[in-house]
Amino acid sequence: MFRRGPLRRAARLMRPRPMVVLEDRPRQLLRQANLHMERGEYHRAAEMFENLGRGAEARGMLQRAPHLYLQSSRAQLLAGQIAPAMDLLRHGLKLLADSGRWPAVHQSASQAIAELQRLGYVEQASQIQAWLDQTVKAHPQAAAAPAQTASAPRPRLPAKCPFCGASVRPDEVEWLDENTAECPYCGSSVLEEGPARPV
Repeated sequence: MFRRGPLRRAARLMRPRPMVVLEDRPRQLLRQANLHMERGEYHRAAEMFENLGRGAEARGMLQRAPHLYLQSSRAQLLAGQIAPAMDLLRHGLKLLADSGRWPAVHQSASQAIAELQRLGYVEQASQIQAWLDQTVKAHPQAAAAPAQTASAPRPRLPAKCPFCGASVRPDEVEWLDENTAECPYCGSSVLEEGPARPV
């Protein structure tokens, strides 16, 4: 269900890890999950995101799996299922931390805390903040990560990945070159204000 795409020269220069792109079938399922989210069908979306996350994790696709778990957590949260939402949130954040992706840890944890607070789950937000503080304390390199995310303004991206329908934001994606970002969910290349293509 998953394949590894060839590296483009720019990506090879900017980061050593290979890009891993979801194949057509899981990418179609991801698009369906995003449609369920848009329609407010959060239970169904949560189930699909979690299944995709488990599939990605089982295949060692640790670039994709954390984001799929985090999106499943968000869907569970919007469905009012706080216990499974928190379990999925912690698992997704732990996968990011275990792989040393500290900017993504800070970004994802901060977004989760803000959403938990917005929905009235203050105690759960405090738990994630405590986890983040403890994780940063245990890993000195994590403390500098937020500063590393500051950079020159990025090009404007499409609001959604044309391949999986996930939202893409310039401050959340990983950039392959000056004009091309990687969708965190399916791994496709998303081009500045134009068409996108799978790598």
